[in-house]
Order: sequence, then C-alpha cells, then structure tokens
Amino acid sequence: MLGRDRAIVSPVPGTTRDTIEETANIRGIPVVFIDTAGLREARDEIEQEGVRRSHESLAKSEFILHVLDASESLTPADEKYLTEFASKKRIWS
Repeated sequence: MLGRDRAIVSPVPGTTRDTIEETANIRGIPVVFIDTAGLREARDEIEQEGVRRSHESLAKSEFILHVLDASESLTPADEKYLTEFASKKRIWS
C-alpha cells in the first residue's frame, strides 16, 4: 500500500510484536495505517504485549481494514475479534 518495504514480514505467527505506523497520501488525504500484531492467543509475555497493543490501536481507530487468509476458513478466534469490533467502520480483505 505504501509502495515500499516498511517492515520485515514473516509467515510465522507471532513474529509481529510492535505496531508499525505510517502515513500515506490517498487522493490528497493523509491516512495513517497501523499494522499490528495478529489477534490470537499469545504464547509468551512479549507476544501478549503485542496483542494488547493491537487491541488498544483497534479501539482507538476510526476505520479497520481486516486482512484475513482467504485460503483458510474463519476460526473461532477470527469470529471473536470480528464480533468485538463490529461497531467500527471496517472492510474485510
């Protein structure tokens, strides 16, 4: 979305711990994107903090872009988080 690499990414669950924030100009409107840790049951203290920060960012956001793996069915955890933030404006991708 930014047109450049901004973060190190990995297919390994639990590797994103910090929120990564960047502003993009979309048709003249500044939009702040925040990439967060995945919302799942965390295995260790550091990952738990990442998930806590994800919840904090989601609670403060005006709009949520949920990015889900379309090759897999929704899990109970996915459904839980989608329900938790159902009152927010959002898009599922």
